[in-house]
Amino acid sequence: MSPAASRPAEGGLVLQSVLIFPDARSAIISGERVLLGQKVGRLRLVKVAESEVVLLNGDERRTLKLFPGVDKRPTASAERGGN
Repeated sequence: MSPAASRPAEGGLVLQSVLIFPDARSAIISGERVLLGQKVGRLRLVKVAESEVVLLNGDERRTLKLFPGVDKRPTASAERGGN
């Protein structure tokens, strides 16, 4: 893992886990469970996806990624249309 990937995101916020249930979404951010719509510091959690979350404060938008050093790409079999 690169040194940048192991450091906390700017502002010290680190996405550690996402929890997605049929009736609720939340994230573990820097050790704190934050429900969709709640605030962490001055930022409100507005989106929880499988590998990232989005936090907003007015015009400020911050995306935290679960695996910041990893880019999601299709596998070779998916590109060929295989199973």
